[in-house]
Amino acid sequence: MVTLKVLSTKLHLPKTSLKEYIKEKIGREKNNRKFINSSRKLSKHFTQHETKNIYNINISTWFDLVSELRHNIVHNRQVVSDKLLLFLKDYERAKLFSKYFARKNTYDGVIIFLTKDNFHKNIDLLNEFAYFIFKSLSIDNNLDPTYKKAK
Repeated sequence: MVTLKVLSTKLHLPKTSLKEYIKEKIGREKNNRKFINSSRKLSKHFTQHETKNIYNINISTWFDLVSELRHNIVHNRQVVSDKLLLFLKDYERAKLFSKYFARKNTYDGVIIFLTKDNFHKNIDLLNEFAYFIFKSLSIDNNLDPTYKKAK
């Protein structure tokens, strides 16, 4: 059984219906933006540390960048699209792209790729982002924010 405090009420949900509850309340939106927006609404901790964290980056901006790059890679076969170039005109996004991804010129145009080092940085950040959401929601719902592996 999982208990979530949403606004001023507590919900007691069996674990099997938690996924359905999240889908109903948060829904699906491009790049999971509703999920991030809901995390902000449900957690003061999330809002306070979304941009002020040990990585000194806006975690949601990084997540949006990863989502846009995934879309570009899948639908354009790694070739950078005009839409992606417009997306990367934002200084913060461009800075994150340079730090966590790589590009190179080919006869097809500019392509996106990951170095081994960048791959590890992104996996670590994705792991931290997932734990950050878990910890934020746990803290704001008076649950233990530590993760204990099953024996």
